[in-house]
Amino acid sequence: MNRTFIPSFGWSIAVAAGVMVSVPRVAAAADPDPKPAADAAPSKDAAPTKDAAPSKDAAPTKDAAPSKSDAATPSTSASASAPSTTSEPPAPAATDSSATAGASAGASTDAGLSAEASGLADEMEDPNAAVERAPGAARCGGRELHQGDHPEYADTSCWDGQLGAAGISLHGGLELDLGYAEYGFRDLPTTPERQNLDLRGRFVLGAHLHHDFGKSGYFVEAVGQIVGWVREMEDKYQINVDDVYGKVGHTGKPFTNWDFQVGRFMTWRVYHKGLGFDLYTLEDCGAESQPEVCGVHTYEVNYIYLRNAPRPLDHENAGRAAVHYYPHRSVGVELAGVYGQVNSGNDNAVGGRLAVDFHRGFGPKWQGNQLVLVRASAGAEYRASKPALKTATLDPNTGDYNHCTDCNFADNKGVGGGLIAKVGPVEVSGSAARGYDMKHESSSGANDPEHSARSPEDTAELTSFGGYLEVDPGKLLFKRSLIIGAGAHRTERIQKTDDYQVHLQGAAYIAFPLGFNDTIIKLVLSRAELDNYQRTSVVGAPLTFRLTQSAMTAGRLRFKYSF
Repeated sequence: MNRTFIPSFGWSIAVAAGVMVSVPRVAAAADPDPKPAADAAPSKDAAPTKDAAPSKDAAPTKDAAPSKSDAATPSTSASASAPSTTSEPPAPAATDSSATAGASAGASTDAGLSAEASGLADEMEDPNAAVERAPGAARCGGRELHQGDHPEYADTSCWDGQLGAAGISLHGGLELDLGYAEYGFRDLPTTPERQNLDLRGRFVLGAHLHHDFGKSGYFVEAVGQIVGWVREMEDKYQINVDDVYGKVGHTGKPFTNWDFQVGRFMTWRVYHKGLGFDLYTLEDCGAESQPEVCGVHTYEVNYIYLRNAPRPLDHENAGRAAVHYYPHRSVGVELAGVYGQVNSGNDNAVGGRLAVDFHRGFGPKWQGNQLVLVRASAGAEYRASKPALKTATLDPNTGDYNHCTDCNFADNKGVGGGLIAKVGPVEVSGSAARGYDMKHESSSGANDPEHSARSPEDTAELTSFGGYLEVDPGKLLFKRSLIIGAGAHRTERIQKTDDYQVHLQGAAYIAFPLGFNDTIIKLVLSRAELDNYQRTSVVGAPLTFRLTQSAMTAGRLRFKYSF
């Protein structure tokens, strides 16, 4: 039987009408209508995420109020720069569905680097699309700042209302979602349909410390962010953290730009999902396999992506370390690692992740950018975990203890990437990824006390692919961004037992950036359908399955204000 089953997708997404909001132009901004980038290009100095729904880096769940493990939702990172005193007119920072990371200021502006940037700055004058927020892209009218990583980049020194002094700045913001969702379980008659009135959000406040060592190009930084939640649960402590890290690096001529970062942060995004899929939101969870349990989540090369990975083990508190290298303004490389504990401290974890990002502009000028902008991202990762306590069994014949070398051992690996192309007001993207989960049983076999078999329920392959299309008619009609878009993603998880899930998720949206500080109003309508196949045939017999289907239809209005 062919398990690659594509369900009939009964989309019921209505056409959204946006309410135009009149906002005075920011006097200091060269372009008052930044377009929220498709999916957040890597932004180096911080690690915001794409959304505010409670649940930090744990797998997106239908979601009650966030606990400590919920602190990894999007945040607005602190900027490394203090309030700007330069006389050059700053351009507004790019915006996206998740809060942005700050750039480290005080980067060298020596003649060598400026000479190269002058050419690429012509390509990237308008930091509006995902392409312009790729690692190494010139921002703020070509000002030389040490460029950033993930999940999107904004040079906050261009923002209105800077807070800070030399060497320190404060940044943060509000992300608020007002939503409604309906959940149905067609093949589970004992499970009633459910309607959810959903209001969630968070406020982030972060401090960014930065020091330059004279004109050498070397710098050191420290970042700390705290999060307060809109949906606070009674008797639960909910002041959490987003980014907490230290960094050292160098900015200078080509091939000398690098940094080393250690702490808690997000790695670079390589699978792009568009403005319709913010992290930890209704559409991110999608349909449920059973009440309050999300269907299989999109694999985004994300075993070492979020601040705390949702897979392979829950309750991760392992830290991150990463080296970023920018040989050219069009190329960025990140080599990241995970080190620490998972599963509430019961297991130790190590792993590595490599991400490469390329962006470039082509063709004649069109509204501040080159007509064609292209960005390509790719990544691969591997991580392993092993119990902190050794597993041993007593041999009754010898009286010796036999240590099981791989009991509860798990490893996870994957590869994937995405491509974004923007031609004038039209942006299109496609991404794909393949992941592999493997875990051993908790006890050894009778014939081999030093080894255990693989757990068929926890050994699986994941395949995800999808894309989005966005059009900005506002730029043509009234010189302000008004982005209309739609996207869809399909994920399949096949277990060693032959049980498998197929999750199809789609969203349509309209987004209106207000023209300052990444502030945006966005309406998202989404639909998800989940097919859950459970094997009913015995081993050796032809494969037969029991199919259960569920669906979700939702709408969400987001307001994001950053400073």
